[in-house]
Amino acid sequence: MAGEFGMVRDDIKFVNGDPTIAEMVPSLIFALKSSLGTVLVDTSFGDAEHCAKILKLEVIRKPTYREILMSYLVEPEEVRAIILTHLDWDHADNLGFFPSSAIYCQKREMDSFIGHDDSYIANIKENCDRMLLIEGDQEILPGIKVHLAGGHTEGLQMVLVNTSEGMALIPSDNIMTYKNIEENIRVGLCKDPIACEMALDWARSVSKIVYPSHDYRTVGGKNE
Repeated sequence: MAGEFGMVRDDIKFVNGDPTIAEMVPSLIFALKSSLGTVLVDTSFGDAEHCAKILKLEVIRKPTYREILMSYLVEPEEVRAIILTHLDWDHADNLGFFPSSAIYCQKREMDSFIGHDDSYIANIKENCDRMLLIEGDQEILPGIKVHLAGGHTEGLQMVLVNTSEGMALIPSDNIMTYKNIEENIRVGLCKDPIACEMALDWARSVSKIVYPSHDYRTVGGKNE
């Protein structure tokens, strides 16, 4: 877990959710380790104080970003690749910590991002020379595939990983909580509702192991 933020309303996490119910949520980075090196899925938000000021949210990160990485034995300089599921503020900052990494993003997502004045993730524009733009589904490395789903954003990609326990899915914000997939409720905040519903169906068809993007249970915690 790379930090927390909130309060996030239920109508963001669930279609027709109650906007009067809100809670903190985790910001997650997934480190995929193999003999080929370390691949990160998403890189979380940047400076917590800066994000809180701009977004009018409570944004928390303790200890520091580098200390969090090191606690999971992730050496930033040795990260081989970064897969950005999408370019929202809480998923795609901190790229400067990983100077040797190739950065994979869907072209459709980048096209939708261009022209936005999102100062809290200005690092996207600063690292465009390292960005490898994908068009559709692709195998990034052996055992790591991306699936262009759209839904929450124009070019959101979900990541399918071959693990020792079977195929595992990192769905990003198309499945924010376990409730989304357990009760078949799409997320409320999305560009394309139909694509979000299709992403839920696709998730069930490819894997029984799913790691929602903003659920404390994903990292062994317990939501209130």
